[in-house]
Amino acid sequence: MALAVADGKFMVGYTDMYAGIDCTAQLRGAEQMCLDLIMDPDGLKRLIHAAFSEYAEVYSRFDATLKSHNQLSVTWMNLPSFETFNVLACDFSVNISPDHFDEFCLPVIRREAECYVHNVFHVDGKGVAKNIDSILTLPNLAAIQWVQGYGIDQPIFQWVPLIEKIQQAGKSVIVDLLPDELDAFMKRVDPTGIMLWINAEPEHQAEILRIVNRW
Repeated sequence: MALAVADGKFMVGYTDMYAGIDCTAQLRGAEQMCLDLIMDPDGLKRLIHAAFSEYAEVYSRFDATLKSHNQLSVTWMNLPSFETFNVLACDFSVNISPDHFDEFCLPVIRREAECYVHNVFHVDGKGVAKNIDSILTLPNLAAIQWVQGYGIDQPIFQWVPLIEKIQQAGKSVIVDLLPDELDAFMKRVDPTGIMLWINAEPEHQAEILRIVNRW
């Protein structure tokens, strides 16, 4: 229905289709799935495989439909691509150790990443960021979206070493920060590969662009 009215007016994006781990966690519940890691690891791996088994087929059908209408690949992240593109995520990983992440999560995320020409990984806070070394090994990974969180996870400057580590790995970084952090952030961080997400009212956008232009 969206495609019927979209021609020349707007882009139609993919729905969220987080397969594998986060899908399995919805089926089992996060608490039960943590128990499964210990009590029934082989059964959990079979369920993770089953949750992912039809993912590529479903995605390909969406993609073919969109491409047949001259649409680009775009998701909730608003980064359009002429080729296949996806936002990878594993929010469940906040509940488990890096070793369990590598054993249960990373293999199916790798399979998902291989489905696409371009991937961005949605790192939702420090609970996911503890797995950054493993995440950076994923194929076709263009960037990390760093979502720092609120409260003690602000300001952004405590995460500069993480941002620099991602840059040193040759990946871009999508960073959300407050408008009043912009000047100091620019003084601390190499602009190479940085995309800024700044929540600002329309009347402030011109000033933000002027400041960023100095960078």
